[in-house]
Amino acid sequence: MEQTFNKAIDLIYLAKQNGVEIILNDQRLQLRIAENRVIDENLLAEVRNNKQLLIDFLSDDSWKSRAFNNNYNKIVRFDRAVTPLIPLSFSQERLWFIDQ
Repeated sequence: MEQTFNKAIDLIYLAKQNGVEIILNDQRLQLRIAENRVIDENLLAEVRNNKQLLIDFLSDDSWKSRAFNNNYNKIVRFDRAVTPLIPLSFSQERLWFIDQ
């Protein structure tokens, strides 16, 4: 199931890159585009071929809880007693060098 949802995510992302927003309105898939944009035929064919997958993905709210409630989004306090010296990133080193 997760792998099929990855296909839906990839398709939504591809559409967004082409200026197309895929939305779900009362269990009906809708495409929102700017007035001056033309939809790529290949993208339109992919949306048509995966219509039910997109509807299932957009109507399933469980992916939202997985996306926003994982440990990667939490800021964790760093214990300086365990590791007192933290190396600087390249950007921080560059700023330090410029400041000196």
